[in-house]
Amino acid sequence: MAASTIDDQYLWLKDMIPGPASFGELPSADADGNIFTNASHHNVATAKYSVGTKVTVYDNTNSGYATLAYLRMGAAGGVTVAAKSVCAPGTSGTAKWYRVSNSSTLFVANSYCAVALSAMTDEYYGWFWVGGVCPVTFVSALDGDFVTADAVVAGGVTVADYVTDDRLAFGPVASAVNAVGLSMSADA
Repeated sequence: MAASTIDDQYLWLKDMIPGPASFGELPSADADGNIFTNASHHNVATAKYSVGTKVTVYDNTNSGYATLAYLRMGAAGGVTVAAKSVCAPGTSGTAKWYRVSNSSTLFVANSYCAVALSAMTDEYYGWFWVGGVCPVTFVSALDGDFVTADAVVAGGVTVADYVTDDRLAFGPVASAVNAVGLSMSADA
């Protein structure tokens, strides 16, 4: 099977960001109730939280815990970073564990996965989904299908080259050691 999609309810990510996550200490919400995508601290030029800060929340929609981390968007690939963009640590510029990229030519293979919650500007800071179930209760833009590369089957998933353009997607894993998460179903 070629590139396809998989619904958010079937994805679970393994949190591989260093450090503990706080429970219940949420970032401030804006007037519309947006917590993680609040423009006062998400997609901003100056970090409002310590880079690597992690928060774990319970997602009622997908019935499980989700972990989000405050990271820096590095160089984007050929496709603009938007909600559901699959990212991984990047290798461009000053490579740091907390700088992520959606570029299939600028990412560190076999590392962690970070999914963008919204559009992100290069070199700006914001929140990314990095562990557990997809947090659609908190970020409705993550609801629905994610792109996959090759044939994703139930079991481990990894960050993979989408091939048709310069971006990343979820892909099948060759070894459980390289898994960034799990798929509870085959892609569509």
